[in-house]
Amino acid sequence: MLRDRSFRTPEGEEAQLEARLLASTRHDLAARVEGGLLREDLYYRLNVLSIEVPALRDRREDLPTLAGDLLRRLAAELGRGPVSFDPSVQAVLAAHPWPGNARELRNAIERGLLRSSGATLCAADLGLGPAGDAPAAPSAPAQPAGEIRLELEDFQLRHAEEELIRQALRRTDGNRSHTARLLGVNRTTLYNKLKSYRIEG
Repeated sequence: MLRDRSFRTPEGEEAQLEARLLASTRHDLAARVEGGLLREDLYYRLNVLSIEVPALRDRREDLPTLAGDLLRRLAAELGRGPVSFDPSVQAVLAAHPWPGNARELRNAIERGLLRSSGATLCAADLGLGPAGDAPAAPSAPAQPAGEIRLELEDFQLRHAEEELIRQALRRTDGNRSHTARLLGVNRTTLYNKLKSYRIEG
């Protein structure tokens, strides 16, 4: 019970809770109470101290600091050396609408670190285009009929994509939904890629 800070164990015994409850939401809870979507007693139980954190799109002046801090921490988690942003990144960060808020920023930077092995991340590495994919490269001219050519560049791109997927799967312990979010693609796209590269999840 929140009121007396107690809970019941799986064995049915009552125990005291030595913790402080923190809750977050993107909804207007007072409006939900008025609309009958949230119990009033629960609202007042939770609403001891409220801190309003503006959405990322409303505090763009904080983006360079937040992105830089996330880059340092995520690079350390992935065992990378010092990594910095290419100057082009700041303009992309400032222009992006950030519907996913801080979580989207974190995912974009982690995706960039997985896509790039260099000491500098460029805007394309973050994959902030449609569906989280980097802008597509211009399509190559059509080949003459009956002629099949395996370009070295195509092979390198496919190999890099396969390795990126394998790294993401290892990072998420094979969780395909988490892997798709990490790579910034939908699950159908990921499943098709796994089948194409014959990767077992």
